[in-house]
Amino acid sequence: MTPGPASAQPPDSDDAILLRYELVDAKGDTILRSSASGEPERIDMTQLPKGWAEAMQAIRPGDRAKIWV
Repeated sequence: MTPGPASAQPPDSDDAILLRYELVDAKGDTILRSSASGEPERIDMTQLPKGWAEAMQAIRPGDRAKIWV
């Protein structure tokens, strides 16, 4: 994980977040990714799968992380 600014606060469960992501399967093949332009996608935390939402609440804006759900 690459940390973002120490002063940044993690999102709450009802926040909207800007997120760049890539979902891959066990073989390493990409299943889904955010915008091909590289721009982050706005997502409401309430729309994320439970495990993914929990992970987002554990990281701060600007962090880069790999998560397995």
